[in-house]
Amino acid sequence: MLLGVALPTLITDLGITPATGQWLTTGYLLTPAVLFPATGFLMQRFHLRTIFLSALTLFTVGTAVAAIAPDSVSCSPPASSRPPAARSSCRC
Repeated sequence: MLLGVALPTLITDLGITPATGQWLTTGYLLTPAVLFPATGFLMQRFHLRTIFLSALTLFTVGTAVAAIAPDSVSCSPPASSRPPAARSSCRC
């Protein structure tokens, strides 16, 4: 599982506790467990083409929203007020 390999790095980079990392893992596993049966139900109820186009539209809209979202670096304080170590890692 990819998240199991990346979890120590995520905990370190994001500065979260191991308990929060466990919640990330639980959410990562719970999402497909809920969506797979729901998708099967929707595929029986509606046509496959309708489900596919709806999923494609949702993906496209989500990607567009993520693309226009502000960058987390732009929300941080100006570089002059940050410590020197933080200034060097800024990807402005």
